[in-house]
Amino acid sequence: MKKVLLICLLGYLCLPISTLTAQVAESPPETDLVDNSGLTGQEGESSSASEGTESVLIYVELAKKGKLDTLTFETFPFHVSTLHPNYRQKEEFVVGRRGSFFEGINPAVDQLFLFESVDFERAGYISIKRGEEPILENYLVFPGDSIKVQINEAGNRISFAGPDGDLFAVQYQMALAAEQRRFSLPSQMMTDDPEEFLNRDDYRERYRTAKTNFGGHMELVGFGEEEKVRILELWEMNLEELPEWNVLDSFRSRISSEAFDLLRADLIGKYRAGLLRKFRTEMYDRAVITRDSLFVAELNDLFASEFLLPDPGLSDQAKNLSSGWLSYKYEQAYLKALTSNSSFTKGVMADFDGELRGKIYLKFLMDKFQQIPTKTAFIERIAAFMATADQVGQLEEYSSKYISGVPVADFQFTDSMGRMYSKADFTDQVLVFYFWSTGCGASENFYKETFDQLAQEYQGSDRVELVAVNASATEEIWEKGLKSGNYTSEKLLNLYLGAEAAQWKSQYNIHLFPQLMMLDGKGSNVEILYLGQSTESIRSQIEAALSATQQSNLSLKN
Repeated sequence: MKKVLLICLLGYLCLPISTLTAQVAESPPETDLVDNSGLTGQEGESSSASEGTESVLIYVELAKKGKLDTLTFETFPFHVSTLHPNYRQKEEFVVGRRGSFFEGINPAVDQLFLFESVDFERAGYISIKRGEEPILENYLVFPGDSIKVQINEAGNRISFAGPDGDLFAVQYQMALAAEQRRFSLPSQMMTDDPEEFLNRDDYRERYRTAKTNFGGHMELVGFGEEEKVRILELWEMNLEELPEWNVLDSFRSRISSEAFDLLRADLIGKYRAGLLRKFRTEMYDRAVITRDSLFVAELNDLFASEFLLPDPGLSDQAKNLSSGWLSYKYEQAYLKALTSNSSFTKGVMADFDGELRGKIYLKFLMDKFQQIPTKTAFIERIAAFMATADQVGQLEEYSSKYISGVPVADFQFTDSMGRMYSKADFTDQVLVFYFWSTGCGASENFYKETFDQLAQEYQGSDRVELVAVNASATEEIWEKGLKSGNYTSEKLLNLYLGAEAAQWKSQYNIHLFPQLMMLDGKGSNVEILYLGQSTESIRSQIEAALSATQQSNLSLKN
């Protein structure tokens, strides 16, 4: 049993979904994902949007010597999923320029960037990144905002000014306060019996020594009643005691009441969502995996009695627009389905309406995409509940990339000899990509338990090509994974997804591992395969795609 538990926990390092059967807590009953027979009706356009539209201006000074940088500015009409950050209203790359003495900056050091967003009808979100690294991520903005940002790389400092600089300043300081709060807390190690753990070897003495040292320390928390008490203490905490609340309250007179309400919703939502996520992943999932039915029943009762709090006095606009509030309501709805063994989609239909319901469905689609067995059918079902033009647009963009029959964008992957592979190298073949990452326990388990058998069966086939594509940070890390033999073998064509394919990687959200993607002989998407299925099920889908490709070729000849 300990070995099984270890494998499951390793999987969470690089894939926040279970690759076990539908009994695992991460998935509500599998049929629920497409059973929407009770969902009827069409939502109208949102009535909360402001009249008129205005862009947002962001002026950035980057203090850095050397060559000019490129910053990426992303604008979101709303934020749904951290797992799929490329679903945006607009992405723009801005190359810096040297400033001048008359602009009041040091032309030898400072780089200037000026970004004007697309028009916003109401509050939305903006991110600023350098490469893949976020500088400011998902910051709330309003139509017409003008904000100055100064980034001092050497001093690792960010400052804000301009007419609406306080809006960014409060978010930046709230994020720092939240991070400092989390950093000040001890790390926790969950164990069946803390005393038994400390009795091993010299663990007790090492633990005592570590606790007396200045700096970080660890707490041992026993599974069961002790962890229940801990999480309830955090859940019942007065949120006005949080340091990030003190920051927000200090800015109350310096930002609009609308901004204050939205940031308050974000604060409450993020805090509660984090606790519910902890409850789900650290307590509920483990209890289900270890088949501790008595503790599962206790947790079901605990959720129903304690974790369905009435909503605080927030405006409808705050609840509809806040990304933190969305995360909270999504986690709550997901846990409600798990603990009551009921339909997630029907529960959302009963408990929510309008914009928030549409966003929860979108978040489920994006976060749990690999777990949904019939993706096209699910997309078609939730389309009727997209409540705004932006939601409709996001769903259509998602569909255009992922539904069957859509041509996949060309790619460039490299083998160990430096040869580049593209779509043209796999003409008339069914192509199955297995994306993996070195150090990913879930990738290792999936390959050994499922994909290696398929690699043996299709080795040398001229009709089907199975390709293992590594997406680690460097080729050296990829080569280390290759040599280990834990993630792939010579039975597969082994390629590397490097810098040349970074845009392709972002377009198809190759961020979590393992991931499977199947293309037909014409280079069109067949399916983002469901990872919860067996070797036999994946084989069946490959054979079905192969049969369809052959039929298509015969039709063309005739």
